[in-house]
Amino acid sequence: MELRRFQKFALSILPLIFLGLMFSTHSARATEKIRVMAELAPPFLNADGSGYSIALLREIEQEVGMEFTVQVVSSFERAWRYVASGDADIVLHIAQGKEGIEFYNNMLESSWYFPVHPTIYFKDVAKRDLFLKATKEPVDELLRIGLPMGNVHYGVSSLGLPSGTFLQAPMDSLVLQLDKDRIDIIWCMKLTVDRALRKHNIQGVSSMRYPVGATIHLGAGYRATSGGRKLQQKLDTAISKLNLEEMFPNIYQK
Repeated sequence: MELRRFQKFALSILPLIFLGLMFSTHSARATEKIRVMAELAPPFLNADGSGYSIALLREIEQEVGMEFTVQVVSSFERAWRYVASGDADIVLHIAQGKEGIEFYNNMLESSWYFPVHPTIYFKDVAKRDLFLKATKEPVDELLRIGLPMGNVHYGVSSLGLPSGTFLQAPMDSLVLQLDKDRIDIIWCMKLTVDRALRKHNIQGVSSMRYPVGATIHLGAGYRATSGGRKLQQKLDTAISKLNLEEMFPNIYQK
C-alpha cells in the first residue's frame, strides 16, 4: 500500500521536476547583455540605429548567446573611455594600430575589421594643393580641415599637422561647412563622406584618396582585462566564420 502511494506521488511530481530542469537549462543559457558604445559613423552606424557594424553584431548574437545594446555618444574619445572605465563592454570603429598610447594602455583590438579608405574632400584645387604641401612642410597660409568628433589625435599623428588646424563636428555639419567654404578640406572615410554629400545633395566637391592607396582597418575595442580578452576572443571566433565580403559588398568595392 505504501509502495503504491509512493509511486503515485512520484508520478505526480515528475512533470514539476521536468519543468524545473527545463528552467534551469534555460537560465544557464540566458542571453548575456553586452553594452556597445560608438559615435555615429554612417554607413557603419546610422542615426536610425542601422548600419554595417550593427548588422554584423546582430548576425552573431544567437551564436555567441549575447544581446548587444548600442549606445551612441558624441565622440569616439568618449566611447572608448566608457569601455576602459568598465561602464561598457565594446567600442566600435577603432582605427586598428592608429589610436593613441593611452588607448593601447587600456584597450584590446579585435582581429576582424572593415577596410576603409581615408579620403580628402575639397572644392578648391588650390586648397587641396595647400593641404598636400602642409603634410610635407610648414606653411604660412591658414588651412581648415574638418574631422569627425574625437579624431583630432588621429589627424595630428597621421598628417603631422598641429591640432589647431582641425575642426571637429558631426559629418552632416562638416559637409555643409565645406559647401559654404567655412572649411577647406574634409579628411575621413570615403563611405561616410559620400553618404553625407548625397543626403544633402551637395555638388561640386572633389575627392582624392589620401594617403594615396592607404587603407584603414576599422574594428572594435575591448577593455584590457581577462574578461575583455574572453569577449574579444569569443566575438573574433564567431565573426571569423562569416564571409564579410559577401555580406557587405559595398565596403569591399575597390
